[in-house]
Amino acid sequence: MGVIQKGILGSISGKVGPAVFCTLKTQDVVRSLPKKSSKPPVQSQLDQRQKFASVTRFLAEINDIINLGYTANKATISSMNAAVKYHLENAIKGDSPNFALDYEKVVISNGKLLRAENTLAVQAAGPLLQVSWDPADDFDPAEKLARDSDKVMVLVYNAAKDRFLVLNGSAVRGDAAVDVQMPRSFIGDTLYSWMFFVTGDGRKTSPSEFLGMTSPTD
Repeated sequence: MGVIQKGILGSISGKVGPAVFCTLKTQDVVRSLPKKSSKPPVQSQLDQRQKFASVTRFLAEINDIINLGYTANKATISSMNAAVKYHLENAIKGDSPNFALDYEKVVISNGKLLRAENTLAVQAAGPLLQVSWDPADDFDPAEKLARDSDKVMVLVYNAAKDRFLVLNGSAVRGDAAVDVQMPRSFIGDTLYSWMFFVTGDGRKTSPSEFLGMTSPTD
């Protein structure tokens, strides 16, 4: 790698022939264009690519939820990158080449707010998903008032149709329950759902809770 002295054209960036020009820590540098490997990828590389593709495809569809729910040191890693890292390390099941997401271990929010306790999701006809939880009762009155107003986020994933349904803040923690109306096209499909809380200003979230697997009926 060489350092470029600025001339009358100023900084240079990009590829020129076999060289790449770029800026590194305020210095303009040049380095050789990396050579493409002629070796075919080994199975472990193929496996990692498959896992990465599965995780990123799933999370990309809920990018706004991940940005809301995932706390990360954004000076070094983004919320999405933190989520991808977690799921690659913890939420993949199966043996090569039959990998799949373990939905029970999917985490869509990892905040520090008090989590939902004793969650329950019951599939009713309609199709309607009835979600309930215990309200926050063990706070002093001022804190209870604040926590009771935390908004409820519910995420439902239809695996067969690769489609998400988001219930965004139509209920609060103090309600202790909320009904999620789903489209009739979801009838008979396998659904996975999660919930978490978010403060009214959107700055704090609770860890998400997996609500289980359901299948709506007519």
